[in-house]
Amino acid sequence: MKKIVFGFIIGVIMLILFIAFGGGEYLKSLGRKTEEAGERLGTYQRKVKQTAEKAQEKLNKTKEMAEEALKEEKGKGSE
Repeated sequence: MKKIVFGFIIGVIMLILFIAFGGGEYLKSLGRKTEEAGERLGTYQRKVKQTAEKAQEKLNKTKEMAEEALKEEKGKGSE
């Protein structure tokens, strides 16, 4: 029980010190940096998605070409 009360008291003291020594400004700057990082990650995500879509299109084209070539080979073999 003593440990719980002691932990609570230390937590309250830490909160008061954080607020007293400009913790709010620190949180604001941290928030701005977090938003900027989120925007950059959004940009990277869009680029990766576009690249994946292009790769999928090329893969589908290659698959179609391979199927056509296989059909032609089968057609030549039956003649």
